[in-house]
Amino acid sequence: MVCVVAVLCVAGAISLAGEIVWQTDFGQGEYKLELHEENMVRWVWLPLDEPLNDFQFGASARFGIGSQDIEWGLIWGIDNDNYYIFWIRPDGKFTLSRQGYGSWMKRDCWERNRHINKGTEANHLKVRFVGDEMRLFVNDELIYERRTAEEGPWRCGLVVGTGRKGAAVALFSWAEVEKL
Repeated sequence: MVCVVAVLCVAGAISLAGEIVWQTDFGQGEYKLELHEENMVRWVWLPLDEPLNDFQFGASARFGIGSQDIEWGLIWGIDNDNYYIFWIRPDGKFTLSRQGYGSWMKRDCWERNRHINKGTEANHLKVRFVGDEMRLFVNDELIYERRTAEEGPWRCGLVVGTGRKGAAVALFSWAEVEKL
């Protein structure tokens, strides 16, 4: 089955009656998010039947060859103006960003983490959001947790960003959203 939603072409997108509300393995290939502009962020929302309150959202991706000064990650938010982004970079660092009510807030700094595969090796990111508790995982290892006052329901998506060098390619092999 092939499903086209906005710019997202997905092989095997399904909505199940059980706990999994959206998943894909992108068939034989990979879903590419690519940017060729400096200091830009672009995302695509996944085609969920409805926004979620408590959820677990994961995806696996790798950086394209030659990508520099870039990041990819998971985005979840109420709308295009109020959201979180869990970012990783090819140098093995991560951060959590938040856009809310007209202000952009980034964590203090990018943190290096030994669980992040460097370079073009694939990484599996996951966010688990239950009640007011947010947990971030890389390659099935918990790397960050915090409480938040924001309430859903939330949408989920995939995101890529560039820095000063202005060229980014993230190749996603699968994504999954689970209602908790």
